[in-house]
Amino acid sequence: MTVDRWGMDIGGSPESIAAWNEARDRFLHFTGDPPELLTEANENDDDFVMGSVLAAMYAVTAGAPLDSPTIVDSVARIEGRSTPGLEQRHLPPLRDLVAGNFTSAADQWLCWAREGQFRRLSVRPRCVLHVGDANRRLDWSEKTLGHGTMTPAGQNFIEGMHSFALE
Repeated sequence: MTVDRWGMDIGGSPESIAAWNEARDRFLHFTGDPPELLTEANENDDDFVMGSVLAAMYAVTAGAPLDSPTIVDSVARIEGRSTPGLEQRHLPPLRDLVAGNFTSAADQWLCWAREGQFRRLSVRPRCVLHVGDANRRLDWSEKTLGHGTMTPAGQNFIEGMHSFALE
């Protein structure tokens, strides 16, 4: 396990972690094509799971068909890899997400917030944003406010999502 630039333990080679850091930064700031940065790591690094989680979640919330190769391959890749407990915990909510059960997926990720796994929750507000559930978005941000980590640019994703939820 390696620690990414947000302080999250993550499996993968140094090259995969570097790609993850850049992709997650782009994901959080809505720039570029984050999954594209992770293609090589997702396909070749058996210890790297989070890139497949991000690629599948990104594709679903971007409106890709739920049976698209990106989504199907990402889920299969996660299922086929031996991963640490926290990374493997993404699989049940991700399965719900790719089945179109956005609220169930979001609620599972919210449970992590209650357990203190705040750094892993950037996917949860995307789910509730995707379905237009302003109340759940506000609930999530209020429960996790003050527990986020700063991005390298000095921004806090949770504080940003909380401001957005208050609009």
